[in-house]
Amino acid sequence: LRKHLSSEDHPYHKFSTGNWETLEVRPKAKGLDTRHELIKFYNEHYSSNLMHLVVYSKESVDKIQGLVENKFQDIRNTDRNLFRFPGQPCTSEHLQ
Repeated sequence: LRKHLSSEDHPYHKFSTGNWETLEVRPKAKGLDTRHELIKFYNEHYSSNLMHLVVYSKESVDKIQGLVENKFQDIRNTDRNLFRFPGQPCTSEHLQ
């Protein structure tokens, strides 16, 4: 509902969840391969320098640090810039 009510010219308004129709049928009709597009997006935008991780645990810091390093060390850093979108998705007009 929030996306539907947001400003139509903001990218947030256009983002949605997918299903078979939107992720397979429609893209194929346009000659697009969803998997290829997803990998392309990953290669262009996925980078560890853009990520944050919060861990909440009863374990010791050393144990958690080891676990986190083991699980996340292979995420590559391609030194990407953070996405910036001008304006806000919801103005006072959308929040009434």
